[in-house]
Amino acid sequence: MFIVFLVLALIIFPLPTLAWEASPINQYLSETDSAWFSYKGIVKLTEEGVLFPQVNFSLIEFSYELKDFDLSFDVYVREYGTYGSLMLLLMSQDSWFGYVCSLGSSISVRKTYGYWDDSSYKGISKKTLPTTIKSLPVQKWSHVEVTSKSGTYTILIDGEKVYEFADNEFPQGGLVIESSNSSMELKNISLIAPDEPKIKTQTPFAMPSLDYTKNKPQNSKITGTFLYLDNSNIRDDAGSWAEEFTQMKDAGIDLLVVAPYFYSDPLYSVLDELFNEAEKQGLQIMIGSRSNNEYHWTNLGKRKLTAMLEITLAELTELNKRYAGRPAFFGWYLNDEIDEKDFLNNRFRKATWYYGEMIDHLKSLTPDKPILICPSYASNTAISWWTNKYNEFLKLVKIDILGPQDSVGAKRSTPEEAAKFFAALKQITDSYNIQLWADVEIFDIDTWQPGPSERVMKQLLAVDPYVEKTIVFEYNHYMNPNYSSNAKKLYYDYLAWLNE
Repeated sequence: MFIVFLVLALIIFPLPTLAWEASPINQYLSETDSAWFSYKGIVKLTEEGVLFPQVNFSLIEFSYELKDFDLSFDVYVREYGTYGSLMLLLMSQDSWFGYVCSLGSSISVRKTYGYWDDSSYKGISKKTLPTTIKSLPVQKWSHVEVTSKSGTYTILIDGEKVYEFADNEFPQGGLVIESSNSSMELKNISLIAPDEPKIKTQTPFAMPSLDYTKNKPQNSKITGTFLYLDNSNIRDDAGSWAEEFTQMKDAGIDLLVVAPYFYSDPLYSVLDELFNEAEKQGLQIMIGSRSNNEYHWTNLGKRKLTAMLEITLAELTELNKRYAGRPAFFGWYLNDEIDEKDFLNNRFRKATWYYGEMIDHLKSLTPDKPILICPSYASNTAISWWTNKYNEFLKLVKIDILGPQDSVGAKRSTPEEAAKFFAALKQITDSYNIQLWADVEIFDIDTWQPGPSERVMKQLLAVDPYVEKTIVFEYNHYMNPNYSSNAKKLYYDYLAWLNE
């Protein structure tokens, strides 16, 4: 009788499911990092949790590969700065793709594909999910809970559901809690999952020495540059490029990558003079294709891209007739750039189709001339993600030279992170028997001035063990000694460094 009663009791009142629970982070008071928990910015670990003491950008990260989970914590917002917020970042397993949940002056969720403006809003609108809670209050404790179950994400504040959305594209990943331009305190942080998750791992890497006072580049001396045409340098007079090309040669540059456009049809007269002067001075030229002139060009409709492709192929045919037989002609550059957003879903299919059409056409015109692309990247997307994506990409896109931007000038990477990226990419390009070049950004995107000489030297050393050639973006505006005092300083600092 007792056994029957016990069975009935278990059916009616089942035992709770055993769950894994993360260790309290305050046990790491004396550590700055652990295998699963790390932080950045001004952060203080307390006996109960975490304090972000200043109105700043600081964060804590749980470096697990989570799928279903329940994250909860209490938060006391001391002060919001301008546009301040508490941010919850739900990130894919090995990248910074995922969701950014803002719980500041307003509550919103956006889906992000990378670092800049590659995001879109997604979720249940406020009209269909009414709530009395519009934001986290200041100087009051609130309880926040975020749950993920079978691809559905739910956010609750003080027990009230404020946002919910479903997506299976990012099935598992890590969690970040960020104080965005705010000061706040967190306590009673709890992370529970049905099963113990894996900890994110990083591939061991031997960092090359970036000590520019002791080292000089071997493979990454600046031997090429983009030549960007704008109102400051559209010149077609005979000899108008002579002095600049001579200074380029003195710096070791032997290759120009030129897209002969400035919001118009090809600037044939300018390109004519560039070839004339290049042949006088022994330089070579890669000709760039027409660009769609949009950062999100892979989001354009197939009809619009097809129309642009027809124009581009016709222009490449004409460029080939005019210049392929010139002694200075070296090859082709595909001018439409891609980065992490373009490796996803339909964007990836459009990028590979568009590139493939141009490559097939160019190979039919000049089968012996190399084709270069220079994609961008963001270092907050994991190396393993990039290597997987480039494996997929290079199976479909038959380029001859991959010359990624190091993304340092654009503040999307650092010399140290670029070294890791190029080391991993070298293994991929070797397996496809294509050349790996570096496109080193010598500008500072915050000022659009030349980058500091010391930073540029570190950038060159970072890629040196892995590349066959280094081109820069770009000499004419950021390293030309006749353009500005800052450019002059970078030019002569670089020459002095090589000749020390």
